[in-house]
Amino acid sequence: MSDSNGIILMVTGPISIVSSAMIICMILRSHAKLSICYHRLMFGMSITDIILSSGLSFSSLPAPIGTPGEWKTLGTRSTCNAQGFFIMFGMIAAPTYFLSLQIYYFCMIKYQTSTQTVRKNVEPYLHIAPILVGLIAAIVPLVTNSINPGSRGYCWAQDFPLHCTNQDIECIRGETAATQRVLLLFLPFLANVITVGIMMWKIYAAVREQDRKNASHNFQSSIRRSPRNNRAQEDNPPVARRRTSLIMSEEELRNTQYEKSRKARKRVLQYFIAYFLTYFSLVMDLILHNVESTDNLCEILIMIFYPLGGFFNLIVFVIPAVHKVRERNADLCLYQALVLSIVSYAGPSNGEAQTLRQGRRASIAARARALANSSNIEDRVMTDSHIDRNESNQV
Repeated sequence: MSDSNGIILMVTGPISIVSSAMIICMILRSHAKLSICYHRLMFGMSITDIILSSGLSFSSLPAPIGTPGEWKTLGTRSTCNAQGFFIMFGMIAAPTYFLSLQIYYFCMIKYQTSTQTVRKNVEPYLHIAPILVGLIAAIVPLVTNSINPGSRGYCWAQDFPLHCTNQDIECIRGETAATQRVLLLFLPFLANVITVGIMMWKIYAAVREQDRKNASHNFQSSIRRSPRNNRAQEDNPPVARRRTSLIMSEEELRNTQYEKSRKARKRVLQYFIAYFLTYFSLVMDLILHNVESTDNLCEILIMIFYPLGGFFNLIVFVIPAVHKVRERNADLCLYQALVLSIVSYAGPSNGEAQTLRQGRRASIAARARALANSSNIEDRVMTDSHIDRNESNQV
């Protein structure tokens, strides 16, 4: 391991730690805090990133003193095991938490699942899976004495002496480290990448289908609003009835859901870009592993981009808040808007409470339309004040 590579890890790792810590602080200081699923998933993803980045940021320092081929070694076998445990846990738990976030968006966009259903039936598994696979990936190498300094300096599942399984050298520790890396890291990570790609495609297809339905509905609506139909309605005017500001038509409900889905799709795409920037160097290293001329390039790219996952997540996390701040204060520069959005972060669109209110109002609208067929609709439609009073008692 060269001196420059060791220094890179000690720079990029702390940047990611600070970024993930800022996400956690923003969540805990917001109005919603941990009361919404999105915040809880981002909180878990940030914690796993801090664990991973903390292990990487120490570079080769925790390796036992005198380890050959390493940049700086100041630790012992225990510090090496601790670093390896953190790295092995974070290397699979962090991308799995990202997959959990994709599944959350998939449920909300594709199947229009209610927040209560997601919280009760889906979310527990979205937290259990990353923690479970991370603990398995970290504990197995630890109990089998397979955590040792690797070729990139940090301690993880590695044979010792280095590459002893590929040479005529007796292995002191970690005879099965290569197999453990394949079973505990590479195969789960490959499955993660494939599943994330499938989720992205299904989310895109779902929103595209909503686009098609919305376009078809708009076409039908334009026919109904044609001059001939308007004259017919003037000749036969409908029975007048009172309609509150909260009672939405089917077209308004559809357009509202359509806009929410488009915004969610944009958020999914933004997080996917952050995911790509974090892990593309690892994928490139797996593909070009046997090409010796690219080893140094892949190593540098991994040490630059891989520890910066928390930084990329922070950028995506704060983008909506920056847009809101700049809409209210057009004179602010990007840096000022960024700082203000971090300090004054309140939550994603006032949290899930707004979604719950929209759902209740939509159900009220459906009941009101059903009652509209009766003759005494004037006395049976709920008033604005009644609706708001019911919501204030439920939220």
